[in-house]
Amino acid sequence: MPDLYTALKNEVYERGETDWVSMAEMLDIARSLDAENPRDDVVEFVISAADNGVLVVGEYQNGSSFVRWPERGDSLRERIRTRLASNPVDDPLEAESNIMVETL
Repeated sequence: MPDLYTALKNEVYERGETDWVSMAEMLDIARSLDAENPRDDVVEFVISAADNGVLVVGEYQNGSSFVRWPERGDSLRERIRTRLASNPVDDPLEAESNIMVETL
């Protein structure tokens, strides 16, 4: 079986051919691969892939548009973690559903 990052990359690229891929989808993939720390693993995968120029991270806003985030590296890590921690009480999965990646 391929390592977690390779499996995530393959799955994200396949899904990314037709649409943006949400953090929630990536977490589901990581969980299905028995990741010990799915959220941390996905965040680190996203940072690495963005730093290597193979995907762009952003947020789905207003129900219709993908807004790219310019950050990379530690700044991107901080932005993702801050956004994940900012879920409204009445919608605990809001950030996971709206943080997305676009494959390049």
